[in-house]
Formats: sequence, structure tokens, C-alpha cells
Amino acid sequence: MSERAWREGGARTDGSFSGFPVNQRAPLLDMEKGMAVQSGNDAAIALAEHVAGTQEAFADLMNSYAAKIGMKNSHFVNAHGLSAPEHYSTAHDL
Repeated sequence: MSERAWREGGARTDGSFSGFPVNQRAPLLDMEKGMAVQSGNDAAIALAEHVAGTQEAFADLMNSYAAKIGMKNSHFVNAHGLSAPEHYSTAHDL
């Protein structure tokens, strides 16, 4: 759980968080549960950082894959799905 993941998706936000200790590792299964069960935005960011290095790089991967599978009206800017002006999708794409 990086400090950035905690700050942007953790306890200091209005969103849901999983509460993993800052600057410590957690098992992948626990992080997945924190993201899926608790809707932990901090876990989503931490997993994105683990996969792609940064949340922004992970969003680039998401956008590349979305284009590959024909999602023409979607654009992702973060891993957790919280509102951002350039973060959108349509029911048809989903």
C-alpha cells in the first residue's frame, strides 16, 4: 500500500477504503478482497501500481484494452472509478 494509494483512495477521502497499512505489503488475495468486498479505492490504486507502475499507466492499459475489444465510448483515467472529468463509459460499452 503506497502512500499515494492511501492518500488518493484511502482514509483521507470520501470514498470506501480497505485500510491496509501504509508502505507495507499485503497478499494479493487480501488486496483483491479489499477492492471487491469493501470497494476499497486504496486497494484498487495499489493493485494498479503493482501491475503497471502507476495508476496513470494502468489507465493507459485499460484504455488500450477497451479499444481492442471495441469500447468506443469509454475512457479511463483512474483504477477506482471515482468521478473525473475525462473518466466515462456507456452502458453499451459495458
